[in-house]
Amino acid sequence: MSRISPFRLFLLIVALIFTLAACGSDDDSVSAGSDDGDADLPAADAADGSDSSGAAGGGATRPWIGGEWALQSLPVAGIDVTVPANAGVNLTINGPDSISGSAGCNSINGAILAPFDDDRDGGPLTITDLAMTEMACDLLDFEIQYVDALLAATEWELAPPSGLVFRGDGVELTYGIGAPQADVALENTVWLFDTIFDGEGVERTASSTRADKPQVTVIIAAAEATLTSDDCGTVTLGAGYEAGGSDGPITFEGTEAAFAACEDPESNMLSAIQGLADATGFQIFDGRLTLVGLPGETVSLVAADG
Repeated sequence: MSRISPFRLFLLIVALIFTLAACGSDDDSVSAGSDDGDADLPAADAADGSDSSGAAGGGATRPWIGGEWALQSLPVAGIDVTVPANAGVNLTINGPDSISGSAGCNSINGAILAPFDDDRDGGPLTITDLAMTEMACDLLDFEIQYVDALLAATEWELAPPSGLVFRGDGVELTYGIGAPQADVALENTVWLFDTIFDGEGVERTASSTRADKPQVTVIIAAAEATLTSDDCGTVTLGAGYEAGGSDGPITFEGTEAAFAACEDPESNMLSAIQGLADATGFQIFDGRLTLVGLPGETVSLVAADG
């Protein structure tokens, strides 16, 4: 078991004192896991009085980025490190310059420099002075890997619709809002088409599918995508993807013929087909399938039993 140095212990105590002091202050920001506001979308305006120059550590933190993020995956050198189930591995961004959280058993605290302002969807990242408590537990090996990965991270990026990625030399930490859910497979899952994203970066907006039109279900299996709605029936597209993954490239064929099969210009089916036609990649987390194409061409589907 590693031992924390007296100096790091002192830093941890100081960080905890500041954290307790912050808990008693007024804070009207929306936490990452909050139900207030549109947690899935970047905030459109920086906090009053912020400096959005974009310099690392110099911009105001978007309200929705500040808060708790749950670790979803941790590849190291191309190999997935198993994130302990139900361990609650998380990271809390406490404003623009400090982080805290749980490595699974032990608590962590440290300093962060990153331009989490309204002008960016990614940028440089530096994590320093990272201290961890020393409780003995079976997760120590994982915790050391996790802390090392955080210290190796040099870049951050938003991952639509509600994810945050830290990257560095040989490491990639993917976080999602709220507690991680059980994995949902791309294939043989009934997906409900529910969100359309328009625009790019912080100007991006999200709209739900039309409530006055029939819902669209999508099932992907055996290199095909089957779309069904009560107003346009069933259409089948060819699908190219790597089976068994939770993210990667994806393409769909036969969209032109599928468009012709639906006569209602306001049908949710046409929006779903367009989203599939534009897709070049997919990502699954938190029971949600996001199809991403060129900037501004993104749609999202949720697992029917999620």
